Amino acid sequence: MAEKRMFSKQVLWSDKFIDLPSPAQVLYFQLSMYADDEGFVNCAGYVRRLTGCSESDIEALCKNGFIIPFESGVYAIAHWKINNHIRSDRMKKTSFSDERDMLYVRADGMYIFDPEKAAEQRKSAGQEKAVTTKCSHTSDICPSDDGTGKESSDKDSTVKSSFDEVSAVLSDETDKKSLSAAAYKAKLTERFGTDNVERYIERFNKWADMHGRQNMPVYPTIEKWMKEDNIRRCESANSSFTDEMLDECLMIDYISSDEKRTE
Repeated sequence: MAEKRMFSKQVLWSDKFIDLPSPAQVLYFQLSMYADDEGFVNCAGYVRRLTGCSESDIEALCKNGFIIPFESGVYAIAHWKINNHIRSDRMKKTSFSDERDMLYVRADGMYIFDPEKAAEQRKSAGQEKAVTTKCSHTSDICPSDDGTGKESSDKDSTVKSSFDEVSAVLSDETDKKSLSAAAYKAKLTERFGTDNVERYIERFNKWADMHGRQNMPVYPTIEKWMKEDNIRRCESANSSFTDEMLDECLMIDYISSDEKRTE
């Protein structure tokens, strides 16, 4: 089980979190530290008493969407996958599988309580895994020139051929949807830089809230925006996409949407 826990600026610097009472903020940090590797905690009452917080602080976290309550008494940290990226060889799966199966994982990694969508997502993930396994399978035996089926002495060409086929599938624009959100984000971060990706995620979240488009795919959308804005990789504090530009883009989005409705 991983010992370290992380917190994202995207969550902690949001107005919703900053507006929480100080005890509720403290409780959020402590619950996150006690949570298992998938963000579930079953000792919220103990943590609340340990920190001197009240029931109203837990209610504030639930009301503002920072934790998700279950009838079993278990809680899930809603932004867990945004905050934490735990290596698969260190992650221990949660023992609260029933609760986990009720949560839908949004494109940006946020947990949403929606059992129906969660079931569809698990089914889709199972199908994608089966396809990926089939594509990545490489046989150690390949036909020889005479077609006898004996082991080839030139395995490198077979491996290269299989790698090229898989690469072609992943490079196809239509197959980007099959990439996991974490992989897609990593791909964009490598291309455009962490600061730019985080700023465009913030722009997307505000735009989605303004227009009720939370179901839009996050990373394909921000990739399109960054290409249109000719964004280049930038890791410095002076990012090529400033807060003023964010507000300006949101206003343009809003005006454009309003004009379309008027037409």
